[in-house]
This record gives sequence, structure tokens and C-alpha cells, in this order.
Amino acid sequence: MLDNVQDAVWAADGENMAVVRFVPENRHWRLEYPVGKVLLDSINWISHPKISPDGKRVAFADHENTSGDDRGSVAVIEPDGSEKKLSTGWSSVQGILWSPAGDEVWFTASDSGSAANLRGVTLGGKVRTIINVPGGMWLQDARNGMTLMITNQIRLGIRAMPPGGKDEVELGWFGWSLLRDISRDGKKVLLRKRPKGGGPNYTVFLRDTDGSPPVRIGEGTGEAISPDNKWVITKPAKGGALSVVPTGAGEARQLTHDNISYGNVRYLPDGKQLVASGIEAGHGVRDYLIDLSNGNAKPITPEGTAGVRLSADGRNVAVIGPDGKVGNLAARWQRSASGSRARLEVQRL
Repeated sequence: MLDNVQDAVWAADGENMAVVRFVPENRHWRLEYPVGKVLLDSINWISHPKISPDGKRVAFADHENTSGDDRGSVAVIEPDGSEKKLSTGWSSVQGILWSPAGDEVWFTASDSGSAANLRGVTLGGKVRTIINVPGGMWLQDARNGMTLMITNQIRLGIRAMPPGGKDEVELGWFGWSLLRDISRDGKKVLLRKRPKGGGPNYTVFLRDTDGSPPVRIGEGTGEAISPDNKWVITKPAKGGALSVVPTGAGEARQLTHDNISYGNVRYLPDGKQLVASGIEAGHGVRDYLIDLSNGNAKPITPEGTAGVRLSADGRNVAVIGPDGKVGNLAARWQRSASGSRARLEVQRL
């Protein structure tokens, strides 16, 4: 029995197995083949491992992000742990399989939107389209010249009850929207639109909860609305620096200039600082306090402990520890001449 396994697949010999495991202590993903031998340890989500017919290589989807977004690449990893990306830039990758001869990797992916279709790529990186089906499909398995597919139609919306309203309002846009934040007065929501409609780099929209048309803020992922509703924190779809973008008049600017891969972000009530989860090279996930005046980030939780659900007064934040249990992080936020600091105490709920 193995813990924290997302995917598992047999080798052709029926004796060995490849698995993808999530490591909660540092929020890393590991590809093991055979079980116990780590070929890849990454902060990025990986999925759909498949072992080549000769048992030498593992093909998989490298999603190149920490958020669970299924965009990414089709990759192959050698027994020595060297990774080769065969095909990149897909907006959705959800199925991997080796051809019977082992000279090609079959996969279902989309270059725009979520309607994935069947393609093949050689080990040299030459891509071909095998079949297109309206609405898309996900590849599952193959036997004796037959393939097993799943077809689906997915829509993702946002429902809200505006202040003073009596009925729920649909706030989604173009059939696939993710809610990222809601303003403190309940009058605005920040949403991320994936393709199609959102473009290959995704699009950030701000929308009033009364159902009026959304306002396009820019590309990427929207993370947080400022307390005064005048600014939004965004980041690129593939991860990278945080930016501060105006909701009306004003000038956008890059906020952070570090090598931290940030996850969720929230404003503190004073509007001068952010609390954000993130992973820095060589470290596990943790929370950071970010000064909006200069973009400097300081870790404020132990590695393996993170969360950004703030209490209304901004003095407490709910976090998840490396054991997977929820705790209450009591923080006394202080400002000093040298910058921001916090005194912390973790209590299990």
C-alpha cells in the first residue's frame, strides 16, 4: 500500500509499476519507476505516466505549474532521470499512451480551450493529428488496435447573491470561469477566464455581482482585489512575477522580482501588504508577507505550512500543515524601519 498516489501504471512485464506521488511535506510531485526510485521531483504537477513497451522510458504530462491547471507538455523521462519534452504549449493535456511499436507517444490535448483531441508525437518531436472529434475526448487505453476514449462537455460557472439581491446571478463568462476573489463590499468578483474566449494566456476579468458585463483587466490569472477595489494582483498563466494592475485609471507595474513561484494571494486589510503562498527553489511551500511598496517577500511560516484564508481583521489566517491538518496561524502584523515582520503562533483547529 502506497500513500498519496495520484496515478499508477503497470509495466509490460506485470512486475514493476510507475507511480506519481504528491509529497505534502513540501508540496512536491514525484515520478517513481520502479516504485521507490525517484526519476523526477518537481514543484510542478505531473500526471498520466505510461511506461514504454520495452520498459525503459516513462511518458507523462508535465503541467509546468503548481496550481492543478492541466496546460503543459508531453514529456519522456529516461532511466537516469533526464527529461525530454516532446511537445509543448498545450492549453490542456489529459491522456498519455505509447503506440504499440513504442516509436510514438499518443496524447489528447488542446491548443485552445478544453476540447482535447487525439495526437501523436515521435521521440524526435514530430507531432501529427490522429483524429478530431467535436467537443473533444480524453485517451484512456488501447488494446489490439482499439482505443478507449472518454468524451465530455464541461462548463464551469460562478453563482452569486449580490448585496440586497433576492435571486442568484450567473457571473461566469464564455462557459469556463474560475472565481479568484470577491471584494469586501460584495459588489465585485475577480474571475479568470480560460480559453476558448480567454486566449492562450488566459484573461482576467472584474465583474459586478449585479450581473453587468465584465471588465477585462489583462492577461494571466487574477489573484486578489485591493480593499479599495482600485487594484488587482495578477500573475502570468504559466507562473512568474506578481503584478499590480489598476481596475480603472492608473499604471500597471511588476511587483515581485524573485524566484518564488506564488500560488494564492490575498491583501491584508491595510492594503499595504499581501500574504501569499509560494515555493522557492530548494524550499517547501510556505507563506510570504509581501510589501506592496517594494515587492520584497519574507517567509512567515515554516516550510510545509501555508494558507491565505484571512480573518476579517487580518490578524489570523487558516493554514494547512505538512500533516494535512488545518491550523489557525495567529499573526501579529508589525511594521518596522527595516520592513514588515510577523510574530506567529500555530494552533490546530
